[in-house]
Amino acid sequence: MIRTATNATIELGTATTDTGMYALLHINDHGRRVTISLDDREIRELIGHCVTAWGQLHHHN
Repeated sequence: MIRTATNATIELGTATTDTGMYALLHINDHGRRVTISLDDREIRELIGHCVTAWGQLHHHN
């Protein structure tokens, strides 16, 4: 589980359906809960955005 600076939580999981395997992001933001499923392409895109954001944060700190 990942706990954010604002105390929200993100848990990671996987699910397999007849259309393939997906990553699941279970997000709980102070009682507001949502689950997002991501396919392989979406996972790669999300990782790319995270690396870019990390780089920007690292560059500014």
